[in-house]
Amino acid sequence: MIRQLPLSVTFVPSVRPDLWDSALIARRVGRVTRKQTPPVPVPSAEMAATAAAFLDGQEITASQCGGCGKEIYGIKGRYSCACGWTNPWWEGHGNLPGADTDPDWPGHAAKP
Repeated sequence: MIRQLPLSVTFVPSVRPDLWDSALIARRVGRVTRKQTPPVPVPSAEMAATAAAFLDGQEITASQCGGCGKEIYGIKGRYSCACGWTNPWWEGHGNLPGADTDPDWPGHAAKP
């Protein structure tokens, strides 16, 4: 014997439930717009050459994450994983640059 189950149809709105009541009251759904982003400036040839020289001195290395075990990649033996694990700074393959070579160091502004 075959039984027929009652058929029920549920209407699922395409608008978030907390906004659905507001849309019904206003009798319309708001229009979604994208924020206009300014164009990215094109770097000069000198800046591109400086960046290329910097990247030539970098070495991309691979290791295993100490937190989750995934394979991760870093620069000169310094790693950081999405799980939050980072290896200590002294485990890198080279010395870290000093503060005087960092262009963002606040001490540059204090020098005459």
